[in-house]
Amino acid sequence: MRCIEIKVKDLPSIRFNLYKKEAPATCDAFIKVLPLEVDALQARFAGEEIWVKDGPSLNISQENSTVNLKVGELGYAPPISRNEVGRSIAIVYGEAKLSDCVNVFAYVYEEDLQNLKKLGEKIWTEGKKTLHFGFKEA
Repeated sequence: MRCIEIKVKDLPSIRFNLYKKEAPATCDAFIKVLPLEVDALQARFAGEEIWVKDGPSLNISQENSTVNLKVGELGYAPPISRNEVGRSIAIVYGEAKLSDCVNVFAYVYEEDLQNLKKLGEKIWTEGKKTLHFGFKEA
């Protein structure tokens, strides 16, 4: 089974299970653009969210969409979004409510949740970090 993995310099990697049944088009399209390197910021206006403004341009429509992600979920805003969040990537590591819907397509491994929270806090206190997205067999 494939999983998404995020690596950040000087931090443990963070793995995500895919919501293949709930968001098949988003999962397939996102995996096809991997490996991917992007800069992430803190989105405190939404809560405890790691935000990538300029994600890949995926040719998908909304599926499994919400503004209320659960802690540890990974979302992607299709380019058809109604505002400037189109093509963004959202990773929620605490309480958050997004400004627009994203396709929720993966969730963090339980054993990696603390590493995700640590990454979110580092971005909050230190600023932008470069995320390296890849996939691996789990």
